[in-house]
Amino acid sequence: MGKKPWVIGGILSCCGIIMILIGAVIPIFVKSAMREGIIAGTVLTDESEWKLWGQIPGKTKDIIIHEYHFYNVENPDEVLYQGAVPIITDMNGYTYQEFDDFIMKEHTDYKGTDKAWIHYFLYMRVDNSPHCVWRNNTHPSDKIMQISLGSLGAWYGMKTTPPESLALAAIFQLVEGLNTALALGAYTQGVASLFPSYNGAQNYIFKPAGISPEVGKQIWEDKYFGMGNWVTMQTWVMALQENMVDGNFVFPQVISGSLYVLWQNFGLSQSQFTSIFSGQWKKVYDIVVIAFYNNYLCESIVENGYVCDPAYLGALQWTNSLVTMEPPLGAPSQGPSIVSANSSTFGFPEISYFMNYTGTYDKYPDVSFTVDDYFQLFYYDRITGWPKWSNYTLLDVGHMSLFFAEGRAGNFEQMRKDFNLKSVDHARVLWDYINEIVSLTALQGRTDQSIYNVENRGIASEASLGTVGSQAIYQLWTSLGELIPLNITCAYDYIRLTFELNLTCEIIVGDALPGQENICNIPMLQWGNYTATMALWILPYWNGISSEYGMLFQQITGLSDEDMEALYSPESPLVTNLTSLDFELKDHYNCTNSGLRCFGWDLAAKQWGRGYVTENLPSCFKILELYNTSSIYYLFKDVQQVLVTYPEYYAYVLKWNLTSEGLTDEQIDNALTFDKLLGASTLQNFFIMDFEQNYTGMKEVYMMDNPLDLLNWVRYCIDKFAFGGMFRAKTVETILWTDYDPFLAQIKATNPLLGGQPNVNPAQIQLGQNVTREQFEYIPLKYRHALNTGARDLDEVRWYRLYNGAPFINILQEQYFGESPWGSLIEWVNFNPWAEYVQVSGGDTWNFQPFLDKDSDIIFFLDQASLVFNGKYIDETEYRGFTCLRFALDNSALQNATQNPAQAVFYQFAPSGLVNQTSVMGAPLFGSKPYFLDCDPMLQNLVVYTRPELNVPSEYESYLNLEPNTGACFYITEQLQYNAELKPDALYPNLGKLSLEKYGYKTYMPMFFMMKTEEYDQHIVDKYWGDIKMALLIIQLCEIIGYTTGALLFAALGLYVLKLKINARRREKGWTPDNGEMNGKLIESNGKTEHKDPWMNGKLIEE
Repeated sequence: MGKKPWVIGGILSCCGIIMILIGAVIPIFVKSAMREGIIAGTVLTDESEWKLWGQIPGKTKDIIIHEYHFYNVENPDEVLYQGAVPIITDMNGYTYQEFDDFIMKEHTDYKGTDKAWIHYFLYMRVDNSPHCVWRNNTHPSDKIMQISLGSLGAWYGMKTTPPESLALAAIFQLVEGLNTALALGAYTQGVASLFPSYNGAQNYIFKPAGISPEVGKQIWEDKYFGMGNWVTMQTWVMALQENMVDGNFVFPQVISGSLYVLWQNFGLSQSQFTSIFSGQWKKVYDIVVIAFYNNYLCESIVENGYVCDPAYLGALQWTNSLVTMEPPLGAPSQGPSIVSANSSTFGFPEISYFMNYTGTYDKYPDVSFTVDDYFQLFYYDRITGWPKWSNYTLLDVGHMSLFFAEGRAGNFEQMRKDFNLKSVDHARVLWDYINEIVSLTALQGRTDQSIYNVENRGIASEASLGTVGSQAIYQLWTSLGELIPLNITCAYDYIRLTFELNLTCEIIVGDALPGQENICNIPMLQWGNYTATMALWILPYWNGISSEYGMLFQQITGLSDEDMEALYSPESPLVTNLTSLDFELKDHYNCTNSGLRCFGWDLAAKQWGRGYVTENLPSCFKILELYNTSSIYYLFKDVQQVLVTYPEYYAYVLKWNLTSEGLTDEQIDNALTFDKLLGASTLQNFFIMDFEQNYTGMKEVYMMDNPLDLLNWVRYCIDKFAFGGMFRAKTVETILWTDYDPFLAQIKATNPLLGGQPNVNPAQIQLGQNVTREQFEYIPLKYRHALNTGARDLDEVRWYRLYNGAPFINILQEQYFGESPWGSLIEWVNFNPWAEYVQVSGGDTWNFQPFLDKDSDIIFFLDQASLVFNGKYIDETEYRGFTCLRFALDNSALQNATQNPAQAVFYQFAPSGLVNQTSVMGAPLFGSKPYFLDCDPMLQNLVVYTRPELNVPSEYESYLNLEPNTGACFYITEQLQYNAELKPDALYPNLGKLSLEKYGYKTYMPMFFMMKTEEYDQHIVDKYWGDIKMALLIIQLCEIIGYTTGALLFAALGLYVLKLKINARRREKGWTPDNGEMNGKLIESNGKTEHKDPWMNGKLIEE
C-alpha cells in the first residue's frame, strides 16, 4: 500500500505530459501538413490545375461583378460655353460579370528554379450573366450625357503636338504647295497676263463659244470662279488639266471635279466648254506652259510635249527661288519667296530664302542644296499625296522622329549618313531650317513656353485649330452648298407640282413613258416623302443620266437606257417642269449666277451669314407647315440625319442672344475665303490675335464690330462638326461595348503627313474593351505577362515579373513608325506612361502570399491605372466562417508631388487624392476614389450632385478580405472613379472658368466609376478551403483538449501532493481521528494504537 501514492502521482504526471504533447506536437504536424498543402495549392506550377489558378470563374466559381456608375451631365452647353459648374446625376445599377482566362500559357525557369515564371496573355471579357442583378430600373439603352473620350483625347493630342509632328505636317504642306500650287498659280498668272481685260476675253474666248456678253460678263466677274482674277481663274486651269488627253481637252462622259463646279455655277453646255478649252484660251495656256518649259530647261512629263514637271519647278523654287525671281515671258520678279504673293504662308518656305535672310550663307558659304537633294529629302507618292518608302526622305514619321532625335543630340555626323547629305554642315543647316519651319511657319513665331504654353495649355493649340477649323468650315460650307439647294428644291417642286400645278407622278411619267407609270408606286420613288424621294428624281436631271444618280434611278426603276433618255430628254414633261421650277427658285432668291439654278455655294454662304434661304422661304411652303426659321437644320428632318446640329453663324448668334442681325454680303465674302476662315494659317492667326487680345486687328481683318462672335462660332463649328461634340449623349451599351468615334476614324484615315495616325483604333474609347481570343494571335508572344509562380519566392507569389513582356509599367499599344518597302510599318510597343521607367511589382489580386498577419506587405498592381498600390491593415473580420484580415487601399499612392516629391514621376501635380491618368488614357483624366473620398475637400465644391444622398464617400472604400493562412482573397472591392479635367484653353476658353476664378482650382468633373467586387460562394469556400478549416479546427481542438486536460491533470497532481503535505503537518500538531479530521482507521497492535492514513504514505504513528 505504501507505493500507491507514487503510482497515482506518476499516472497524473504522465497523462498530463501526454496531453500537453498532444496539444503541442499534433498541431505542429497538422500545421506542417497544412503548410505543405497550402504551398502546393498556392504555387502556379501544376499545369493540370490551371483552371484553379488561371481562370475565373474556373474551378473556384469565383464571381467578379462590375457595377458601373455613370455621371450624366445635366447642363453640357452651359459647362462648355459659359464655364458653369457641372450638374451631374449618378446613374447606376449597370451590372456585368467578368470572365478571365490565362491563354497561350508557358512556364519558364529562372535562376535554376523550375517553373519559376508563368507567361500568359490575359483574355478578359465582360458580359451579362444570371449573377448580374440590375437595379433602379436600368437598361442598356439608357442614355448618358458625357464628355466624349475620343474628342477629349484627340483635342489634347492636337494641342500638345510635338515639334517633329509639326515639322512633318508643315514641310509636307510646303512641299505639296511647291509641287502643285506653285505651277498652277504660275501658269494661271501667265494666262491672266495675256487676257488683261474683259473685252479681249469676250472677243477671243466667250464669243467664239457662243456665250452672250451678259453671261460672259458674269464669267469674268464671278467672285468664286471669275476669269478676271488669276486667283479665281485657277479653277478653269484645273478643269482643263483634269480633262486633257494627249494635250487636248476631252469632255468627260461623267462630269466631275473642277469642271463639275464650273458647270453647276455657269450652266454652260458641252460645246461651250469644249470651245473655251480648245480655242484661244487653250492656246494661250499652251504658250505659257511652253515658256516655262524653255525658261527652266525642264524635262517634259508628257510624251512629245513640252510640259514641266510641277515638282521640278517646286525644286527650283526651294533651292534657288528661280520661279519667283526669274519668271518667263518677261514678267517682273516677284521676290525671293512665295510668301510675298501668298498671305497665308509664313516663315521661310524656301531654303534659299532662309539661308539668305538669316545669314546662313555667310556662315556656311560652301553649303547649297540641289534639285536632287529636294527630291531625295522630300520624296512621297505624288499621285496619292501619301508617304512612300525611301531611304532618305524626311516625309516619313519614322524618319522625321530620327531626324529630331539626332538633331537634339547634336549628332550631325550620323544625320549626314542617315539622310545622305553632302556634309555635316549640310546637316546643321537643314536642322536649323526645319526648326525655323516649326517656329515660324507652324507656330507663326509663338514659341515662348512661358507665354503660349502657360498652365500646359498646349503650345500647338492655335496651329491645330487653324488646320482642323479651316477644314471643318470648308467641308461644312460645301456640304451646305449641296444640302440647301437640294432640300429646298425638293420641297418646292413637290408643293408646286402636287398642290398648285396638279401634276402627279403618274401624269408626268405617263406622258414620257406610257405604260411605265407603275414606277411611281415604288416606295423609294413615291412623292409623299418630299425630300428623300423627290431627290431621286431631281438629281439625275441635275447631274445627267450617266452620273451615279442616274444609274441609281435606273437600277431602282429597271428602266432601259432608251427609257431613261426619253424620261430625261430636254423636251420631256419631267425636265421641262423641273427646269421651270428651278428658274422660279432662282428668281425667288435673286441668284445672279448664269446657270440654270442657284449656285449652291452662294446660297450656302448667304444662309450661313444671315439665314437668307430659310428666313425667306417661298410662300407655298406654308402648305406643308414649313415656316421661316434661322437654320436649315430646323426645317428638314433629312438634314438632321446629316448634320449634328444647326451649322449657321446666323443661327448661332441668335441662339446665344449675341445679336439679332446677320452678316452683310461684304462681310460674308470677306470671311469665307482662303485668306481668312478657309486658310489654316490665317485662321490660326485669328486665334493668336484672340490670345494676344489684339481685338483691333481682329476687327480690321474681319470687318466686324464683334469679331469674337465669329471666332466663338468657329469654336462651336470645330466642336460640333469636327469633333462631333465634346459632350455627347450615348447609350450605356454604346459607351461600354459598341462605341466607335468618328473623329478618331477620321484621324485614322487621314494622311500621316498631315497628322493622320494609321494605328489609331476608333473603338478604343469603349470602356468595356472586350476582345476576342483570335485577336491575341496577332500579338507576338514576347508581349505576354509573366507572374512569379511561387516556386522560387513564395512571399511574392503571383507578383508580376513582366507586364506586357517588359519589367516596367507600360501600356501595350500599336505605333506607326512610317513606311517600309512593304507598306505602313505598324508594330506593337511598350509605351511608358510615366516620367521614368517604374518597375512593375505587386500581385494581380487573385491571391496573395500565404501565412499573412496584420504586418504583412500587401502589394498589388492595378493595371487599369498603371500604378502599384499598397494595402493598409484595418481590422479582422469574419467572412464565410473564416477570420479574415481586412486591408484597405493605402492612400500613399494618392498623394500629390507637393506632399511626396517622389510622386512627380507619376505627374501627380493635381490636388491631393487625384492620380493623373492622362498618359494612361490618352486624355486629361484623373483617377480618384468615388465621390472624391480622401481627396482635397475643395473638389466637392466644383460639381453639383442632383442626388446628394449618394454622396457618402465612406461607402466607396476599396478593400480586401484575405484568409491569412492561404492568402486567398475571399472578398474584394475595387472602386476607381475617372474625372475629366476642365480648364480654359484656346478651343474652350470658358471651360471650368467660374470655379477657377472663384476657388483657384481647375474642375475635375466625375465621368464614371466602376465598382468591381469579387467573392466566393459559401459552398465553394467549404469545398476548396474546407480542409483548411478542418485542419484549423483539429489544431484548435488538439490545443484546447491537450493543453486543458494536461493542465487539469497537473493541477490534480499538485492538489494531491499539497494534500499529503497538509495532512502530514496536521499530524505533527496532534491530529486525532476523533475530531473528525481524519478518515483513517485506528489499529491496535502490541498494546499500541496505530493510525493508518493512506495520505501519510502508510506511515505508522505512535500515540
